[in-house]
Amino acid sequence: MNLRMVGYGDGHFSSFKNRGPSFAIPDDLEIYDNDPSPNLLLKVDESSGLVTVQNSLLVSGNVTVSGNFTVLGDPVELETQILTVKDNFIVCNSGPSGTGDAGYLTGRYQTENDASLGDVIADTPDETGTATGGGSDYIDLGGGASGVDDYYNGWWLHVTSGTGSGQVREVLDYKGDGLKRVTVTGWSVTPDGTSNYSLFSRTYIASYYDETNDRWAIGSTAMDPAADSSISPISFVDLRVGDITADSLFSPSAGGADLGSTASEWGSIYQASDKYHYMGSGQESWIVWDTAGPKLVVYSGTEIQLAGAAGLELSAGSGTIDIFDSVIPNSQLDLGSAANGWADFYQGDDRKHYFGDDQDGYLEFFSGGGLLKMYADAVVSIQSPSDSIQLLTPIIYLNAATISVSGNLLPSGARDIGSPTAEWQNVYQDDDVYHYWGDAQDGYIRWNDASSKLEMATTSGHIEVSTGGFYLEGAGNFLQHVGIVTGSEPGLSPNGKGRQ
Repeated sequence: MNLRMVGYGDGHFSSFKNRGPSFAIPDDLEIYDNDPSPNLLLKVDESSGLVTVQNSLLVSGNVTVSGNFTVLGDPVELETQILTVKDNFIVCNSGPSGTGDAGYLTGRYQTENDASLGDVIADTPDETGTATGGGSDYIDLGGGASGVDDYYNGWWLHVTSGTGSGQVREVLDYKGDGLKRVTVTGWSVTPDGTSNYSLFSRTYIASYYDETNDRWAIGSTAMDPAADSSISPISFVDLRVGDITADSLFSPSAGGADLGSTASEWGSIYQASDKYHYMGSGQESWIVWDTAGPKLVVYSGTEIQLAGAAGLELSAGSGTIDIFDSVIPNSQLDLGSAANGWADFYQGDDRKHYFGDDQDGYLEFFSGGGLLKMYADAVVSIQSPSDSIQLLTPIIYLNAATISVSGNLLPSGARDIGSPTAEWQNVYQDDDVYHYWGDAQDGYIRWNDASSKLEMATTSGHIEVSTGGFYLEGAGNFLQHVGIVTGSEPGLSPNGKGRQ
């Protein structure tokens, strides 16, 4: 080894006790290796203070650098478990000579072995299949494998069962066209058509700035970071943190992403007043707590569907639930139940409560006439299986071709049938059925079918006829009376068609 000192002054070499040898350098210092020809190993530039190491540098002890420390190698490896930066920042240039991604990659533990060992292959596989054949350093994948060359480069392949089971190899090269062949370093047992395999892509976990999409991303990749300045993540990874403070949260894809999962649900979600929770790709629907109400507002640009497998409960405490459009069941559903009946049901004036698939009948309060209308295309039937039916109103209007009453029709107190301005027409009554008068049914009229006569009788007292004229007329039969007949002018006289 030659030691050359370059400059006008003379250099010298000296040794100090407990400090080792030292050099006094007039200008530059160059160290060469003459085997087999002179090669520059190290140069110290006196004017700039720059130390140049031409080849490898092995330092067994500590190195202290007072100025800037520039390493031009690509890549540079630091074989250490912990790297500490004492003063603030590590700067990663995303594109010193052109655009590219920048960040940090974690290489996960995985080695080639024959015992199904490693962290990467402990994941859920990205793809599985059955080989179609194999050779000393390759395996041909099944029909579902990618047809793109180099697609699986950097992935890990695990033979899970069949010939060569347990072998784990890194994919060195892949030819997708034709054979779909994966090249590896070699097999201990050559796979064949019975070999089932799994493929894993999460070789590196990357935390980096994605220049293409202008965002920070955390994902997995099988790419060798020294091979490309851009990262193409195969999948994004789960993230667990404490509180997150964010200006906005966006879905990473146009199709949306889940917030939580069936296995990991969120707890309570708090949203500020007068802030909207939008739904739909065009924000067609939303929920908001309106402080001006105050009330919870649920809105849809089209319709709102409320569905519950075991029922639907709407609770507003002591408040109300306002609905601004129609409420339509998905099928024929009950409103309330035998155990949970509704309280008062209020409906606006001139609004119909329809019944039947084709709205054949309805109830309506007609504000113009101040009356409740019950209408049906065919027959209106009011039934009660055990109790009576009570109609409470000053006046009841019945407008139908036929009115059938299956039970008794009882007034609530003394009520008129008809009025001075709205009389009934003919009243038809069945044979041997009584038309009673008096609180104790003291008098009656009926048609006696057995004797074919109309009977007028009283159980106590007498029958009094007060009229300007009183006619008793029979169709060929005699009129009979039992008891005393009394009267005032003009008396009891025949009408020319019977006898006294």
